[in-house]
Amino acid sequence: MRKKKGQMMAEVTVTMSILFFFCMFPLIDLLGLATSASSLLLLTHQTASSAASQQGFTSALNAITGESRAFANSGFAKFAKITPVGGYKNSGIDLFITVTNFHTNDVTVIGPNTPLPAAADELQNIYEYTCQCNYQVAPLVPMECIPVINEIPGLGKPVNLKFAASRAIEHLAIPNLTSKSSAALPSIASSSGGGTSSAPSSNPSDPAGGNWNNPSIYQQIAAMGQQVVSTDVLIVDATNENWTVSKAYASGGEKIWIDTRADGQWSGTSTSQPFDADGYSPPFVNGMPAGSLEGRLGDTGTPYFSGKSQFNFSPPSGSGFVQFRFNDNPGQYYMNTGSMIVRIIVTQ
Repeated sequence: MRKKKGQMMAEVTVTMSILFFFCMFPLIDLLGLATSASSLLLLTHQTASSAASQQGFTSALNAITGESRAFANSGFAKFAKITPVGGYKNSGIDLFITVTNFHTNDVTVIGPNTPLPAAADELQNIYEYTCQCNYQVAPLVPMECIPVINEIPGLGKPVNLKFAASRAIEHLAIPNLTSKSSAALPSIASSSGGGTSSAPSSNPSDPAGGNWNNPSIYQQIAAMGQQVVSTDVLIVDATNENWTVSKAYASGGEKIWIDTRADGQWSGTSTSQPFDADGYSPPFVNGMPAGSLEGRLGDTGTPYFSGKSQFNFSPPSGSGFVQFRFNDNPGQYYMNTGSMIVRIIVTQ
């Protein structure tokens, strides 16, 4: 006996539903998972390469967070339901330093997100940045209501994907220098007044090698009869929208001397011509050349132009730790590249 047409259509509908639930939808989720995994593997290699090319450990950390932020905000990541899990500043990525002794083959891993505890020894070791990526990927087609399938990661529930990639550190002179490091400061001797005075040197120390824009700055301070009361050397990263705070404290009546490394360069984009801490103009941002090094005293001080060198400067009223950053419009720092090594000296 032949079945009625309506009964046949109902059976076809049921069959197709079963087919989609148990075949087509899982296939879509698997294809989405494979695409997401490939994208995350590429992101891991990109962050490792970006970190390895930075001139300092702080810059490397900022680079990986910038890469992660750009990826997380992309249309693909949102469509594919990819979200970071943990990592430095919740970026989903942790940065390690892998040290391999090429004489003994011993491997030491430092981290996560921790600089070298001592200067690099290139005669003994190979140094690499290792980026570990940890992201969660949710199924494109939710199937948590389907028995058995709802327990399968990537199909019925989210799955965590982890990847790692390593790249040799390109600038070994300063991977352990942080924004508040005082490493390799010029020596200063105690004065009878209880403060400090500079010990003149024809070639003050540079924590990253190379020369300063004003190598005779300590002789100039001594020639003016001033005494050094506070000093610091720090790295100001162009991608950091927050102020980088030094350990040099200045108060009313004291003078500020600023110097940057002669080969220091940064840029407003990855494709534009790099420039020094004097920036470029036009345009002007906050009344100062765009991309210039700006400073302030304390967290509420009025910003002022610092540039690549500053001599016997009287800061605006107030007091506090001297702070610096790349002069740019809010929300545009992620496009910048490079960093600047800054020497700050406070005198009276």
